[in-house]
Amino acid sequence: MEQLRTLLPTCIDFDNCYPLSKRVQLNILPSLRSLRVLSLSHYQIVELPNDLFIELKLLRFLDLSQTDIKKLPNSICVLYNLETVLLSHCSNLEDLPLQMEKLINLRHLDITNSYG
Repeated sequence: MEQLRTLLPTCIDFDNCYPLSKRVQLNILPSLRSLRVLSLSHYQIVELPNDLFIELKLLRFLDLSQTDIKKLPNSICVLYNLETVLLSHCSNLEDLPLQMEKLINLRHLDITNSYG
């Protein structure tokens, strides 16, 4: 599992996706150090652990679109390889981390229909 490079949702009915368990957020995701693509789109996520992204240094694509997330953890700012962040239709999104300028390889930030 540590060599996994892509993690996509298995939600079949996007209108009825389950919440992402704390076990996945705290134990499984941080252990995926080779992860390049992470999509948690449509999951019932309100917040993510603040230190989640510290171990995911190779992450290049992050999709949190259509979630209930209110704020991205500050640890996202250490993802220097991150190229794409999708936050479309996150109507509860309040703001972005202050140090987003550290994402020197960020090429695409989609916040369409976000900021509630």
